[in-house]
Amino acid sequence: MVSPEWKHIKQDSGKSQLPIKGLSILDERGNLSSETLMVLQLVKEANIAIATSHISKEETKLLVEEANRIGLKKIIITHVTQSDLWHWSIDEQKALVRQGAIIEHSGVFSMENNFMTPQESLPE
Repeated sequence: MVSPEWKHIKQDSGKSQLPIKGLSILDERGNLSSETLMVLQLVKEANIAIATSHISKEETKLLVEEANRIGLKKIIITHVTQSDLWHWSIDEQKALVRQGAIIEHSGVFSMENNFMTPQESLPE
């Protein structure tokens, strides 16, 4: 299943525009796939972190919810301001932080002033 945010993205091959086929962590019904659930359990058992990378906002929210449900404590939300595909508002970022996520900002993209100050990142 191709992540909805990626359906319109094209790759320049030099000769023609080819659609990019992406992967999703969701199954056909829009729930986290059994493979994703297995990976989350392995990450928890190994006491390591998992980062969201290039998954969609919908996928990220579901992943964070499941991580909380199983007690996985180390989840990093990446690319929060890098693109319109992942632009997370300050309130959305705060909600993820309240759920225990760490927000990663890329310096170049943070220059647009779409990031939280340390005080803003604290849960209320």
